[in-house]
Amino acid sequence: MPLPSAEKGVTILNIVHAGERVCGYFAAHTENLSADFRLIKRVSDILNLLASIVLSHIWQRQLEAKLKNNLYTDFIVDLPNLKVLSR
Repeated sequence: MPLPSAEKGVTILNIVHAGERVCGYFAAHTENLSADFRLIKRVSDILNLLASIVLSHIWQRQLEAKLKNNLYTDFIVDLPNLKVLSR
């Protein structure tokens, strides 16, 4: 969405997201929007892809840690089991 600026040209504010989760924002300023539109769109797509990759790695590591921790926890009472002693 174009924003007014004190400088000549236009500043575009864009959302960086992974799926439906907002990860941040970035702004791009250009004097010639019609010439730079494809570049700004490409940068936006790349940032969204990077955010998705990073978040999927984080979620995967969290899942691996949770699964490893579940080996040592009794599911019924949610207390440590005997495998904790061999840890």
